[in-house]
Amino acid sequence: MQTLELVPGKVYAVRVVRKTKQHPWFGRGFEHGYTIDGVEGPKLVLVRGHRYTFDIETPGHPFYFTDSNHGGTRVAEAHAERRFGRAPLADVEARSDGAGAAPARDLHTLQNELNRLMLPALTRAPRGFEAVLAGDKFVSPLAFSNWRNRLAVFRIYEMAALLGRLPDMHTNQLPIAIVSRGQGRISDEVYGPGNMAVWTTPVQTHPGENTYHRWEINDEAFLHTKPAPHADFFFAYVQHPMHPAEKTGELWRISGSITRYPLGRVTGAGCHFRGAAVATLSLVRQYALGELSLEQAADEYDRRIAALSAENEAFDREFLAIMGEEGRVPNERHRDRLLRTTPLTNAYERFATGHTQ
Repeated sequence: MQTLELVPGKVYAVRVVRKTKQHPWFGRGFEHGYTIDGVEGPKLVLVRGHRYTFDIETPGHPFYFTDSNHGGTRVAEAHAERRFGRAPLADVEARSDGAGAAPARDLHTLQNELNRLMLPALTRAPRGFEAVLAGDKFVSPLAFSNWRNRLAVFRIYEMAALLGRLPDMHTNQLPIAIVSRGQGRISDEVYGPGNMAVWTTPVQTHPGENTYHRWEINDEAFLHTKPAPHADFFFAYVQHPMHPAEKTGELWRISGSITRYPLGRVTGAGCHFRGAAVATLSLVRQYALGELSLEQAADEYDRRIAALSAENEAFDREFLAIMGEEGRVPNERHRDRLLRTTPLTNAYERFATGHTQ
């Protein structure tokens, strides 16, 4: 691993590239990695109290400082956790010339804002859900009692209504706090294990019309700011070919929420509601088929997700109304009623799963 001793006043270019053998984590972890002035995965030496400037162009890959070998930051109040993130080692200025880029901000201040204001709101279930859940006859209210991300639990019940069945597998473990101490103070807290709920093949929201590889909802909150601040925990997966195979390495340019497992021909997309994950998968398929260029798909991503937000709100309202009427989570009888609130999502869904061309 190459070491770079950073110099205050100099502007360092931060980029994301496919890892080569020069990267210290080549062949491990994610296939892409950071470069600093063209150096792959270097160890950075900073001096506390100095100001350092970075020109950051890493779409879909937030750039953080940490002294953890894991790298990155995943801060989620849904877990009451602070994973890997530490107080900044220096006063750092992040500079980006991209359209709509945020002004330079102190990392410590920004992280505190995310913890205090953003993530709790992004992972809280809609009003009235917990009260109805307590009297639910569809499943024991204790089934997801240990989940910290209550919005994730709400999504589990919504998907159960659409699919006509509970998850094929779910966990409900108590969070276990692991506290490490350094220099007489708590320096890091990690909570686990992470809970999950999974539906496996065949997964059909429109019987006979679409089949997903799987749906997965996790008790976590991956912070994502594109196209607007939200937390990723809701993942959809489909199987489809990707030609040429080199396109796989560029999918992150559309969204950092996209994953691809080439051997299984499986593509996944994450967000915080069904429509956003489905729309992202539809963009990947259009890109795979050559209907959209990489740039067009990336531009369309923001517009498509924004357009589906209103549908998601209508879907949530209808779902809560059904719950209130029935006194329990809805079952398969209510599928059509719910799907009528999401016509655009339904169209994207049929395309993403290969039912329409």
